[in-house]
Amino acid sequence: MGMELANKFIRLDILEPGTEYRCARFDWTGQIVQLIFKGIHTFCTNETFKPWKIKKLGRGFVNEFGIEQPVGYDDCATGQWFPKIGVGLLLRKSKRGYHFYKKYKIQPFDFSVERDNKKISFIGRAKETRGYACTFKKSITLKKNAFTMAYELTNVGTKPIITNEYNHNFISINNQQIDGQYVLKVPFTIDPSSFTKFVNPRKVLCLNKRHITWNKVPKKDFFIRQLNPAPLKTVSWSLEHKACKVGIKATFDFPVRTFNLWGKKHVVSPEVFFEIALAPGKTVRWQRTYEVYEL
Repeated sequence: MGMELANKFIRLDILEPGTEYRCARFDWTGQIVQLIFKGIHTFCTNETFKPWKIKKLGRGFVNEFGIEQPVGYDDCATGQWFPKIGVGLLLRKSKRGYHFYKKYKIQPFDFSVERDNKKISFIGRAKETRGYACTFKKSITLKKNAFTMAYELTNVGTKPIITNEYNHNFISINNQQIDGQYVLKVPFTIDPSSFTKFVNPRKVLCLNKRHITWNKVPKKDFFIRQLNPAPLKTVSWSLEHKACKVGIKATFDFPVRTFNLWGKKHVVSPEVFFEIALAPGKTVRWQRTYEVYEL
């Protein structure tokens, strides 16, 4: 089942928690599976087009907590549960390290939804396990040709919550493959010497001073870890399609240590991470804003 937020500029198609996506990686709340601008231009795509996998992988704007190390995994023994924020409690099934692609048994968080014409809020309440517990709220609000995703996380357990969070933006403007018509713009100088990982098959990525484009449609995944050369007080990015004459810009209200870029032939995803170190009894808030526009 889905929900909709719409005005005369944009429409957001949003999934209800647990109705389609029920896997262990992405936050179940506020998954935006399509963004439509002026009834014409679409911005979201699927991680895969294989019918049996679409609902098990990423779609549109989805976020994830702890892609490399979820809360409480370090002190979780085999057969015990650890929290994956936005999803539920996951069962550790081996001594091996955590990996986001693995399947885990899930005890889902308790989710509720509040909404009006301009805003939908999702509330998740975690079950306590080994001293870890939290409440989580995500609110999506329309603002003319933009929308915000505001987050609020409260530590209601007895142990600190140390993790990070990012939005995995599965973007394809009007379902156009990734090629030289796309331009990704950033407000800092791109310096390849600062990359901690650089996967550029057949040199499809063209790096310029403050923007990236593509010289051909990628046949394999491309990836840059640590696109930003240093921690930034504020950051933004814009992705534009020259032939479609539209773009999307994302801004953030938090300092950024990690900004990654991933994609393949049909999708591009700039990924900006928020770092979380939350003591018991404390609350943290952060926000992303997406604006769509014509060139």
